[in-house]
Amino acid sequence: MAFEDVFISGGVAQMPHVLEYDTNGHGVYASSNNVIFFQKKIEGFYISNYVHNIHDDDLTCLKLVDNDKKILLSGDKAGVVKISLLEKEFDSISLKEIECFNDTKGFPITFVYGYRNNDDLYILFSSHKGITHCYTLKLDFNKWTIINKQEIVYGRIITLCGSMTYFNEIILALSLSNSKIAILTKDEKSGNFIDKLTLEGHLDWIRDLSFNKFEDQLLLASASQDTFVRIWSFKSIDKNEMDTGKGENSLKTKEVIFESHNNSWNVIVETILSGHEGWIYSAKWHPSKLALLTCSIDKSVMIWEPLDDRGVWLEEHRMGEIGGQAVGYYGAIFGDDGNEVIANSYYGGLYCWRMNEEQDWESVVMPSGHSAPVTDVDWDPRGNYIMTCSHDQTTRIFSVYNNIVVGELSRPQMYGHSRTCMKILSSDRFISGGEEKIFRVFKAPSTFANSLANILQKNPTELFDDYSNITDYGAFVPSLGLSNKASNMPDEGMDVDDNDFNSKNPVSNVNDAMSSEMAIFASYPKDLTSLPTEDCLMQNTLWPEKVKLYGHGYEVFAIDSSPDSKLIATSCKASHSNFAAVYIWDTETWKRKAELICHQLTVVGIKFSHSGNYLLTCSRDRTWSIFKKENNDGAKWRLLARPESNSPNNHTRIIWYCDWAPNDQYFVTVGRDKKFIVWKFDNEVVTLVKSYLHSEPITSIAVCPFDSSIIVIGLESGKVEVWKFDGNNLECMISKRLHGKTIKRLRFCTSNKTAFNMHSTKPILASVGDDHLLRITRISL
Repeated sequence: MAFEDVFISGGVAQMPHVLEYDTNGHGVYASSNNVIFFQKKIEGFYISNYVHNIHDDDLTCLKLVDNDKKILLSGDKAGVVKISLLEKEFDSISLKEIECFNDTKGFPITFVYGYRNNDDLYILFSSHKGITHCYTLKLDFNKWTIINKQEIVYGRIITLCGSMTYFNEIILALSLSNSKIAILTKDEKSGNFIDKLTLEGHLDWIRDLSFNKFEDQLLLASASQDTFVRIWSFKSIDKNEMDTGKGENSLKTKEVIFESHNNSWNVIVETILSGHEGWIYSAKWHPSKLALLTCSIDKSVMIWEPLDDRGVWLEEHRMGEIGGQAVGYYGAIFGDDGNEVIANSYYGGLYCWRMNEEQDWESVVMPSGHSAPVTDVDWDPRGNYIMTCSHDQTTRIFSVYNNIVVGELSRPQMYGHSRTCMKILSSDRFISGGEEKIFRVFKAPSTFANSLANILQKNPTELFDDYSNITDYGAFVPSLGLSNKASNMPDEGMDVDDNDFNSKNPVSNVNDAMSSEMAIFASYPKDLTSLPTEDCLMQNTLWPEKVKLYGHGYEVFAIDSSPDSKLIATSCKASHSNFAAVYIWDTETWKRKAELICHQLTVVGIKFSHSGNYLLTCSRDRTWSIFKKENNDGAKWRLLARPESNSPNNHTRIIWYCDWAPNDQYFVTVGRDKKFIVWKFDNEVVTLVKSYLHSEPITSIAVCPFDSSIIVIGLESGKVEVWKFDGNNLECMISKRLHGKTIKRLRFCTSNKTAFNMHSTKPILASVGDDHLLRITRISL
């Protein structure tokens, strides 16, 4: 038995210096405490294909070593820095840890940087502690050995970023929190770096530094929060040419000269680039020509090139967004040998633009995912898509394009409440709850129905129960509201492509005075023929909200629907039995039909039996309960079973989740007390079958709908285990860490004809967790 990856989804960490690209067509980014690799699957589409959990805490920075893209550096919030070697085995990428540094443990890492010069590897990192650590490693018989260690301290000043190069000698530049740049050179005798010069000019923090060797000069680009980029020129000069500028330790005039161990240098400001209107977080040089890529929180990405030899640089290309939900970019890099620009945004999205034959920039579809813990997941009853919800305040839909690429198709819900639970009622309806007292019901617009049919290459009538009843064209969010409103089909005379999110022009018309203001709330839904880009997903794929369910006294917490979707059961947070009731709702009238009172504290798990006649609940009060439906309309229920009080077989901590076997002959409960208990349900009598004490808390459970003997559990550590239940025996068949943090939910696809199987008949399992990941795997039984 084994897990086979089908799909991996995770958003980019919402910070600078977490996105890199190697020389072999692979990109890599940080997502929570994971490292995710992505590459081009087919032309115009990137996918996430590998994920590695290498840290226990969230990553704060990521860097591929300059001059050796096979070495990855990473730092986290706990102050741990790791060096990992990328090893390619057949079609997979693995990470082998070379070294782990704990010098700054307890202080979040602010930056990591690496530079390889022949057999020497220089590693730099700093933290909120204010010390910059510099390690020199030597390659000896294919093994890296530390040969020198140095601590660089500037009092209470923090180092924000750094860059290094070899130009006659090793030169190091460090950005300091006093808005200055420290220039250091290596002393060959001691192996340490020595301060030589301080460059002044910026008026705010410098967020990125990047060296570039061009002809006979060395260029240093510095990107600052003062909205300017400065390009500094370093030229090696003869000692006899040194003038009175020698000895100055700051750049107070246009030119300064300093002397290192073996060389003398002339430093001037080559140019100052002005064009951004917000903090600039990144400056990266083109790999093969003299061009500089910058990005800013002002929603723009720019490429600058020199006009002539006089030091005049102009903005040659501008990418990004005007208006909309975007709030700028944290990082931008060149990809595909400089033919593409890849950027990560404030909301954790990835953007990519590629220059086409007409010299226009075209958007490329990139991997996407949640940027906060993912709390719930559910499958379309027909298996054509999967939906997730998260604390990042969104719900997302993923599907399969052309039977090749899995990606995000729609973002039905986006507004100011963290999402805690959701349930798909039918292929065109779902209900979700968040950190508010109400549940919201959404119905698919025709643009989604047609888009899903297009990418699956099917007729929409095959995908929905009543396609003719899908009448809304799209949805939008009013400027003074949080509820998605239905929108009608655009006028026949309106050219939707004028506002098309996939248009070749990557920026809206900035000269239109109204465009930037109105674009914040504008939505231009349309029928898609392929997976959309991030800017489309941000505002053009919403679903209209149809119903709000009121009644719970506190923030809603759990939900499930009956097999025929005619009834739903809901719960909310509770510290008293008065609020711990489970409400039963009719999905035709949306009226509350019943109130089930049994538990004392929050009901955290709700599961209807496969027959629809029984309702299983589990609670923070450490008990479970089974209610029986007494009439067809669900208005009358009877408490059928509860665990015996003071029984040694009961859970002693919160019961995190529960699930029924497909034949309803047994159910399973799991909890924080590490217990994994199988209960027999025969003739409405519950008896204990098997209790297993695990080594760690169990947070989720799912029973295979096609084989009642297969039980999958999710653990607090992020492990997923497949167990075989045969009579009275439990045996672990597979144990693998699929997530970097706690598993929040496991869901089997209930359709054996799911689009995600791609010609396979193996069971498909979806798992989500606190590490921001959605992971879809096949289980080989």
